[in-house]
Amino acid sequence: MFKVKSKMRLFRLVVGLSFVIPMIVSLAPSVITRLFGAHCGNALVDQDTPSRNVVSATTEYQHLWDYDTDFIPQNGLKTLDQQVIFSDGDCDRVVALDLETGDEFWSAHISRPRQIAVDNSQNISYIFGSQNEQLIAINNAGTKLWTNNTLRGQRVGISPYTFSDGRLFAYSYSLGFVPVDPDTGAFGSAIELPDVGGQFSYIGDDYLWLITSNNSLQAREIETPFEVEWTSPYTGFSECCLDQVESSSSVILAYFHSSLFALDRENGGLLWTFQDSDIVSNIAISNERVAFLDENAQLHLLDLMTGNSLARIQFTLPDIEARNNSDSGGVIGGSQIEYQDDVVAIYFGDTDYLSAYQIMLDN
Repeated sequence: MFKVKSKMRLFRLVVGLSFVIPMIVSLAPSVITRLFGAHCGNALVDQDTPSRNVVSATTEYQHLWDYDTDFIPQNGLKTLDQQVIFSDGDCDRVVALDLETGDEFWSAHISRPRQIAVDNSQNISYIFGSQNEQLIAINNAGTKLWTNNTLRGQRVGISPYTFSDGRLFAYSYSLGFVPVDPDTGAFGSAIELPDVGGQFSYIGDDYLWLITSNNSLQAREIETPFEVEWTSPYTGFSECCLDQVESSSSVILAYFHSSLFALDRENGGLLWTFQDSDIVSNIAISNERVAFLDENAQLHLLDLMTGNSLARIQFTLPDIEARNNSDSGGVIGGSQIEYQDDVVAIYFGDTDYLSAYQIMLDN
């Protein structure tokens, strides 16, 4: 009797698997990723076999390394103290790699990590973990300094913002825009912001940036947001959408819906624009140079003061078939970029590879 029961159990198991396995195979790759995980091991790729080929280049370069990520969410890629730090999508971890070698500095478990903000003066990363609605501080050794669980269970996002003077802020739908104690993670009282549409404002580079009614760019101090600090006399900006503002000591870059505008920081006058092709990554500045990726997977490096092209590297064009194998939807528009010294780290949104290149310019 025991043998008969064992055989029946085995038969039922086989029959059950015959139904379950085809169902699993038929699932979308993103669903399979969430069920079983993908790209969550040591995913550093041999530098001699780059994940994306270079078709042409106007300057010398060296491919340094590749990392096969699960996917990197928006604002989930940063550089800090020679490290490139990224949220590894649904792998429940944040990873820090050596920017030049790709060697792992540290890896920290955070459930569903998303946005990252970094404090370069203190070498601290602030990360939003979406699974438990947590804001977490980690130093550049990978040690968690504190965790704020105030919003746990409320199913709201938290966007962290760091300022160059060490101030830390966060935005969530339930709390609004609040200061955060960088030592403890405690939330302060909400700061009232001007009532403008989300696409007309941007918080970053130490200011609240607004598009005015006459289509000029305006900066306001974040804790006194109804007082105007700076306004550009140039009124040719698009009404939609203000995606990013970055600056140096002499130039302010405003990225509007795939178009890039450079303004004189002192007088606000227009210096140059880039509208040759759609920009699909963020904008990064290093050593008075600007880097970004366009819709054709071409890396551009421009002179910050003049907008003149310093280098272009054309990678393999986006592959429509890659949509079936990418948790980011196979969209090159999900790309991100970081630029430090002469090294560019690029997250290609259509393949989910993070790649680093050393760009060798003459000047």
